[in-house]
Amino acid sequence: MKQNFILLQIGRNIVRKFSLDDILYLEADNSYTKVKTLNNGHFIISRPLGEFEKQLCNNSSPFHRIGRSTITNLKHAEEINSGKKPHILLTNNEKVIPDKNKIAQILDKLTLLQNETHAPTNRNSRATKYAQQTIAAMQTENYFRLRIVHPENLFKKHQKINLLKRTK
Repeated sequence: MKQNFILLQIGRNIVRKFSLDDILYLEADNSYTKVKTLNNGHFIISRPLGEFEKQLCNNSSPFHRIGRSTITNLKHAEEINSGKKPHILLTNNEKVIPDKNKIAQILDKLTLLQNETHAPTNRNSRATKYAQQTIAAMQTENYFRLRIVHPENLFKKHQKINLLKRTK
């Protein structure tokens, strides 16, 4: 059975239940970890980020360590920019900064998550295939920006995947 929540001690006598879907990212602060949630909640937990990595970051989890001090829930990634100033734009319009050498790993993880959660059906198999090809193209040298869109929304006029050619 998949874990849908995590219990964290947020005070001396207070334990809080966090839905994993509500966590945007975790950020290291010495031996503490800041937890940022969807409803703009900030919580400081007296556990190092490495412990959260062991608990949350596995192949089937949307959590991924994107740098030395940040674990991000990739379900909330809206846009990945791997240009000169790489960043991941989250659903709340907040930017988190990944290490440049982690971009390929992040894209691989997104592809893996997409394959697990959006298995092709007759209705959206074309959309899923297109999204996979777009992510593969993103991993080449010629492209550096990708807007992540749910495959079912690819055929709506107001949503599309944007790829920008790198200018030399």
